[in-house]
Formats: sequence, C-alpha cells, structure tokens
Amino acid sequence: MRVHKCVLASGARYSGPTIHFVDDEYDTGRNTNCMWEVVTAICEERIKWREDGVPLVQSKDNPDEYY
Repeated sequence: MRVHKCVLASGARYSGPTIHFVDDEYDTGRNTNCMWEVVTAICEERIKWREDGVPLVQSKDNPDEYY
C-alpha cells in the first residue's frame, strides 16, 4: 500500500508493474517494461549474462543480436 499511496501523492496518473533483473542490491537491476517479452525470453532460455553480470535478451529473430 505504501507504494500506491506514494504514487497517488506524487500526482501520477498511471502506475504499473515493471520487471527488473535481480542483482546483489535492492531494486537496482536493469528495468524492462515488456513483461510478455521478458517472460517469453526466460521460457525460451534467451536471457544471456555478460561477464560483468549484466543480463541481455537474445533476439528471437537473430540469435546474434542482444538488447
């Protein structure tokens, strides 16, 4: 409820979920707004991790591309 109260108090007109990759700190992982795309990529094992721990989503159409 605290989050929703803060959103309303800020005057924001819209609020919604985001997906972020979990890392060693609280809420600092990379954000993504495309829930269906991330869930699909996870199910299809298209989440790849750089050596420095940054998650990348492998393109479904071109496996050599990441975003």
